[in-house]
Parts: sequence; structure tokens; C-alpha cells
Amino acid sequence: MSATHAAADTRTACVLRLEQLAIVERIFYNDHPPRAEYQLTEKGRALAPLLHALGEWGFTYEFSDEQKADPTIVEGVARMRAALS
Repeated sequence: MSATHAAADTRTACVLRLEQLAIVERIFYNDHPPRAEYQLTEKGRALAPLLHALGEWGFTYEFSDEQKADPTIVEGVARMRAALS
């Protein structure tokens, strides 16, 4: 099994578990080929403040000053903050 295949299996298992926990829900479309998307439920959206706080904690305490100046990390943190606000 390739690393890519293993990673896809892990993602699938995680998404299915989030669906079982009612954190995300699957939306089906009548397309060909069939497709589905996932969206956060109210329960999932309620996690945003917690995820935001964990992200801020990690940025403050787990990144070095050099990492905090890295444009890739700064951009990723900005996207996280925007997604969770």
C-alpha cells in the first residue's frame, strides 16, 4: 500500500468518524459521476472557538520566532483565523 493510499484511507476514516459524531454532514448532489461534499453541522460550528484558541496557543508557544516570520506559516495562520472567525 502506498503512502498516498494510506493517507487517503486515514482521511476517509476521520471524515466518517466526524460524520458519526454529527460534527459534519454529507451533502449529496445529483451529478454524474455522483459527488458529495461535507459541511459542518451546528455542533461542528460550535467547536470553532475551541479550535481557534488551540491554534492561537500553538502559534504562541510552539512556533519559534523564525517560524513566526515564515510567510507560509503566517499565511496559514491567517487562513485559520479567517476560517474560524
